[in-house]
Amino acid sequence: MVVRRISSPVFVGRSRELELLDGALTSAREGTATAVVVSGEAGIGKTRLVQEFTSRARASGARVLVGTCIELGDGELPHAPLTAILRQLGHELEPDRLAVVLGQANRVLDPEAPEALAGRLELVLEMIGRLGELTPAVIVFEDLHWADRSTRDLLTFLIRSLRREPIVLVATYRSDELRRHPSLRAFVTAHAGEVERIELERFTQHEVTQLVAAIRGTTPRPGLITELLTRSEGNAFLVEELLAAGGTDMPDTLREMLIARVDRVSSKARSVVSAAACAGPVAHHRLLAATAGLTEPELGDALREVITHHLLVCRGSEAYAFRHELLREAVYADLLPGERAHLHAAIARALTDAPDLANDSTASRTAELAHHWKAAHHVDEAFAASVAAGRAAARIAAFPEAQRHFEYALDVWDRVKGPVVHAGMDWVDLTRRAAEVANLAADRERAIALARAAADQLDGIRDPVRAALVQERLGRYLWLAGREDEAVAACHEAVATLPADPPTPERARVVAAEGQLLMLSGRAHEAVARCEEALAVARTVGARAEQGHVLNTLGVCRSDLGQHEAGETCLREALAIALELKLFDDIGRAYVNLGDCIDQAGRIEEASRLALDGFEASGSLGLGAGYRSMLLSETASRLFRIGRWDEAERLADRAVALQVGGLAEGSAHATVAQIAAGRGDLVVARAELTRARATFRTGSGMWTAPIDATAAELELAAGHASAARDVAVQGLARTEGQEYPFFTARLHWVTLRVEAELAQQARARCDTSGDCEARSGALSVLQRITDQVVATTGGSGDPAPEVVLYAALCVAELTRVTNEPDPTVWGAPIKRADALTIPALGAYARWRQAEAALILGQRPAAARPLREALTAATRLGARPLAEEIRGLARRGRVELDDPGEMATEDSHHLTEREREVLRLVAAGRTNREIGAELYMSPKTASVHVSHILRKLDARGRVEAIVIARRHGLL
Repeated sequence: MVVRRISSPVFVGRSRELELLDGALTSAREGTATAVVVSGEAGIGKTRLVQEFTSRARASGARVLVGTCIELGDGELPHAPLTAILRQLGHELEPDRLAVVLGQANRVLDPEAPEALAGRLELVLEMIGRLGELTPAVIVFEDLHWADRSTRDLLTFLIRSLRREPIVLVATYRSDELRRHPSLRAFVTAHAGEVERIELERFTQHEVTQLVAAIRGTTPRPGLITELLTRSEGNAFLVEELLAAGGTDMPDTLREMLIARVDRVSSKARSVVSAAACAGPVAHHRLLAATAGLTEPELGDALREVITHHLLVCRGSEAYAFRHELLREAVYADLLPGERAHLHAAIARALTDAPDLANDSTASRTAELAHHWKAAHHVDEAFAASVAAGRAAARIAAFPEAQRHFEYALDVWDRVKGPVVHAGMDWVDLTRRAAEVANLAADRERAIALARAAADQLDGIRDPVRAALVQERLGRYLWLAGREDEAVAACHEAVATLPADPPTPERARVVAAEGQLLMLSGRAHEAVARCEEALAVARTVGARAEQGHVLNTLGVCRSDLGQHEAGETCLREALAIALELKLFDDIGRAYVNLGDCIDQAGRIEEASRLALDGFEASGSLGLGAGYRSMLLSETASRLFRIGRWDEAERLADRAVALQVGGLAEGSAHATVAQIAAGRGDLVVARAELTRARATFRTGSGMWTAPIDATAAELELAAGHASAARDVAVQGLARTEGQEYPFFTARLHWVTLRVEAELAQQARARCDTSGDCEARSGALSVLQRITDQVVATTGGSGDPAPEVVLYAALCVAELTRVTNEPDPTVWGAPIKRADALTIPALGAYARWRQAEAALILGQRPAAARPLREALTAATRLGARPLAEEIRGLARRGRVELDDPGEMATEDSHHLTEREREVLRLVAAGRTNREIGAELYMSPKTASVHVSHILRKLDARGRVEAIVIARRHGLL
């Protein structure tokens, strides 16, 4: 029997799309990473387009790595694409070269489970960067609509982190799955401005004619083309299937059309197709042999038949896949429920006997086994497999998938015979595990609900240890969800539940946890008492891990109380214990907390280096993405304060790219906002502040006060002093009762600046009541920061030098409020800012000192501080401050000797950042290339370009370049 060809031997259409992909590879060769997302309905030709592109890429010398997301009906395989990519890389590279590419990842990579690397996003990024050093590379993620969350997080990280690497990332997804998969829709929306988009359209009549001619080898009759176009509506796969279905005798529905092709083969061939449909996207030869009910010769004949009829295709030497996923779905849907259950049970037994027949990683194998037992309705086996799959997923940091497996096991617990035997734990312990992975998956509310459920089943009298430990974890989850009072209450209950006698490691742990939450709630004095108790217990019972944990918290408390040397000693010991015992969470905490301690002691640059060292060592240390992001974010914040704004912005962008959400990402956005505000990029600053607020999950003043301070500064810069007061006052109200002077002192100073502005405005319009209101507000804030500094240290330590600086600024600012100019009062903040190397605050104080001198008629005394302030502001790129300084000098007739003035001042008021963007626009760069060059997102680059066009009154980029050159801006 002769079977007609049903696929075109030549590539039809898609010339524009192929050109875009080829262009992305050209950009990669020139050193610019590009991400391309290819979408379209099922059967439209996404895979064929990508195959054509990757074939051309290989022929041109590029390396191509392909990973496919795999759907199992009730979930996804964790990290399936990355696993496939790593396996392919292992097969293609020589061992020595592979070791070079893997770098530090080689230390954590399990040869039997390459997906173990997936939880280490920074290591994956470094590996891809080194891969690009060998040759340009194309990395493909197929079928993103079936991606697990961990894979989407990885892809997000790569999209936002790759910059100058010769890499092309390609991801495909079915656009008709957007409605059914909200997570896919969220992913696509989040990256709308960061990737190149290819939306495949259906074939035109001309393209359908080309396709049919290529398949048939002859020019088709017009009537056939019309009929095919009508029935397929231009969907390439449907055109092929309609042709294969036999011309004019075409079924009315797609499923019937696909099944009609299956019905043409023998019953033995159909049994193979049915087994393959249940097995999943790829079926191993031995798996089909074990489930199709055929002898080896019969299986060989049946496979030959289905391949000849283009139902299955070979995948490697021992596996088979459907020619198109739509065909597999149709075959699976056509099976009777009993047939499906029987085949899934047979597959599950085969996989149990020979696990290597499944996907080639532990997490994938266990997930597949759980899926098949569930589909077979074998509850006992599905339960045991789900618990194993949850454990395997958790080991590779696929926490959302682990949560799904554990929660299924909890759902069916009461239907399982001997669940404790199958699970190796009781219901409470399984619930505790589910809660922990839910927390690690950032599903805070579910973690809280599960922990509460476990707590409800425990009797604190009969089982005090487990009851206390569950309450301790509940407290942690509540705090991470921003429910601080409930968190502290849960830890109180944990301590009350567990007797103090005899001393135990568990007692040390729960008391330490209460101390930690008291510290995080701003109650350092109470926290110290709890920490000292926990430390004594830990030392008594030799619980070294608990000892390190409590020293971590105690060090922070000592630092917050102004006992910086004692705090540093505790934290260095805590770090040493954590490194010794390889306690990854405590390593991260120690690096973050030790950096804060050194920072509060006034050694800002040293604190920056420590945090950056911790980040750079994070791969080999095994730190999670949350701590890596926090270390980057804190480094960025410190570099900003000591005047290294460009470095700070790059590191903050990198922290954001890690996509961990919560405090670390919010802090990074806040730093970018503060830099943008300092440069005068008010629109960017507002957008970043909005993102910062959206990512925070806590109302703690430690995190909200810096955001509120920047927000108030933005309102002040925009001339909205009353709005600035509202923001500042509301911000201070949020910190009431949990003041952290080191983090809130800046907000006090900004509030006084606002009151000074309002007082001056009131005096200008002879508004006595407004002037009095400003004076009253300023005095209240000054008294508050003074009281808080004393209360926080309790007389037992020294306030942080930076807090003293802000307090000095507040005192000086009061002279502006009360209209009592005094140049000498600004000397204290100038001296302290210089000692701490915080140039922006030093420049501000010098500006105000000169202003006070000019008001008093002391023009000669104003010259030096004005010149020094302008030098600092110009070096920083603090354009608004520089403009204020120049304006004051002009009004006061002070010669600044400012040779850079003509180079930086223009009538169009472009910010320094906009000038950088303008230069790249003139060089012909796209928004994406500008973003890569300046370490910003393409969307942010687009905003800058729009501002430039508006300020130059240009209708487009070319006209903007002409105007800029005419005015000497380029």
